Amino acid sequence: MAEKNITRIIKKYPNRRLYDTKESQYITLDNLRRLVKHEKVFQVIDAKSGVDLTRATLLQIIYQQEEQTYPLLTFELLKSIIGFYDDPMHSMLSRYLEHSISVFRDHQADLKSPLKSLLDSETQINMLHELAEETITNWQDKK
Repeated sequence: MAEKNITRIIKKYPNRRLYDTKESQYITLDNLRRLVKHEKVFQVIDAKSGVDLTRATLLQIIYQQEEQTYPLLTFELLKSIIGFYDDPMHSMLSRYLEHSISVFRDHQADLKSPLKSLLDSETQINMLHELAEETITNWQDKK
């Protein structure tokens, strides 16, 4: 469990290759995606300048996933997010999205369980509705 909190350093070289200093080997964006899925803490730094490239690398992973799999981010959602970059509510939206995803992840097991799939679709829709209401309530409580 202690290993989870140690930040793993990934160096990005000018040739765009990623080097995992813990494993002493070159890795791919897909390897980093797996680290994210396993909730490993890492930081991507430019090998030459030391600049933190973690956020840009995570965006690359999202772009790669959007291109290779079924898109998660719809056209309308992307347009809405872009529209918030100049809006004073920018940071509030960021916190809201973070909180919403956190609540969704907390309930993800309930939504995916085999027993739930046997239930009628109305029950699942009600669960999603309740999840949305809980998110809104939690959001309002944090104002």
